[in-house]
Parts: sequence; C-alpha cells; structure tokens
Amino acid sequence: MFKKLLDDAGYKDYVAIQNASGHGVDVIAKLDDGSYAVFEVKASVTGNFKKLTRSQYDMEKFLRSRLETAANVDGNYPAAAQTRAKDILKELDRNGFSNISGNRVNVNLSTESVTIGPWK
Repeated sequence: MFKKLLDDAGYKDYVAIQNASGHGVDVIAKLDDGSYAVFEVKASVTGNFKKLTRSQYDMEKFLRSRLETAANVDGNYPAAAQTRAKDILKELDRNGFSNISGNRVNVNLSTESVTIGPWK
C-alpha cells in the first residue's frame, strides 16, 4: 500500500535500512533533485497509532544514529543496507541535513488508508 503511494508520488530510489528485527530507518527515499525524504511508518488495525519513541523525537539525530549503526555493525544488517547507509552518511557529511524532510506515515490496516504528515 505505502510502496504504491511512493511510486505514484514519483519516488524511484527508496530503501528500508533495518536490521533482522526490523529496527532502523523504515524508509528513506532520494528524489531526482538529490533531496531525501525519511518516513517513519506506524501501522494499526484500530487507528490508534503509537507515538514516536524518545529516540525518534529528533529526526536528524535518529537518522544519523541508525545509519551509523547500520554502516558499522556486521551481521545485523543485510550487506546492501550497510552499503546504502554508508553512501547516505557520506552525502550527509557533505551536504548536511538541509535537503532532508522527515515524515510520519500512519497506515490504517482496517480501512486500508494512509496518512502522511510531518515527523512528530
């Protein structure tokens, strides 16, 4: 459902950078202009969505910490995710966070609806 929304919105280069337990960056997408959009996805059957965790409050700090963990830890992340994390970190070191937007995605599994808002 969310993948189709990304495709329809024109995102062509997106990836989840998650470990075997599903922790990490839910979705990070790069646009043709070089900017990034980060998506934290929360799903619910009842429409009651979990709040961001304390570690997620600061999107920039959260993103950097998760990318650094993925880039530097062997065994917990797929090789492709480690490589992408390293590449994205290099870009962040060059360009900073000025070209990254953070987004909160709520997926209601009962109604099959998706809402996207600011990271909070």
